[in-house]
Amino acid sequence: MENLTVENKIEALKKKVNDLSKELETDIYTICENLDYHNSSRFSYNIDRLHKFKAELQDFNIIKQL
Repeated sequence: MENLTVENKIEALKKKVNDLSKELETDIYTICENLDYHNSSRFSYNIDRLHKFKAELQDFNIIKQL
């Protein structure tokens, strides 16, 4: 991966996050199912943060400065 440009590295990270997101969501939901209602609600917030991270990463583009 050393020969990749930073743009390629970002694209690779986007793909990796996309691939891992579903698995991470499943893990979070599984944990939530084993918690009481209050703690499950608090812990499920991690899914919201994961979605936000994923969306912001997917939208990221390098701004070329003149």
